[in-house]
Amino acid sequence: MIVCRRATKSDASVCLALLQGANTQATDVPDVMFICEDTEEGRLLGMVGLQMDHPGMVVVAGYTVQPDVYADPEMRRAVAEDLRVFVHGWMAEKGCKAYVCGVSKRNTRMQRWLERQGARRYAKKSGLLWYVVPTVPGALEEAA
Repeated sequence: MIVCRRATKSDASVCLALLQGANTQATDVPDVMFICEDTEEGRLLGMVGLQMDHPGMVVVAGYTVQPDVYADPEMRRAVAEDLRVFVHGWMAEKGCKAYVCGVSKRNTRMQRWLERQGARRYAKKSGLLWYVVPTVPGALEEAA
């Protein structure tokens, strides 16, 4: 069974192992981390972190999946969607209507995926395209 949940301190070692195994560059340490795991196999499939220390905004601190999950398009999409639904629900409960995330200019796959989720590009900075992503339907229209 695939389950998404908020990470605990006891998950730190498997999260670090995922970052190392995925050959991912370290980013700023997130304030809150969410993981997607296969409870039957007892393994971490993917994770995403949130930085809450930026004035007036929440920033996604990275999305990482196991290399074999990334290689399987169906599994990659399923993990991304499960995490998106879970994290958006958590943020909506906390009153957060949108968040921002940076995507490499070269990562057109993630850019298209974000745009399908209703994200809007709003800036280019430090080699990244920055998007504002709604956590609840209509949140960006309300702000406009």
